[in-house]
Amino acid sequence: MTRYLMLPVSLFLLAGCGTPGIYAWQKEGAAKEELRADATNCREMAFAAYGANLPKMVDHYKSCMVSRGWRKDGAAKPAQG
Repeated sequence: MTRYLMLPVSLFLLAGCGTPGIYAWQKEGAAKEELRADATNCREMAFAAYGANLPKMVDHYKSCMVSRGWRKDGAAKPAQG
């Protein structure tokens, strides 16, 4: 069972690491550490809520980031810090 969950989970986690990745998220005055912490927490919450349902996990992740004050920027720019 665990083997079958690895592919969707891996793809979801890689979505946060690639280009544009988590660095496409912008928040006025936020440091990289805050971005990293919020992104990690939102990913964990999305996985806990939806397991292997990748589309719902991604939607939950995006909603979580927006609720924390982040906005998605088209350009891949790291947070200040």
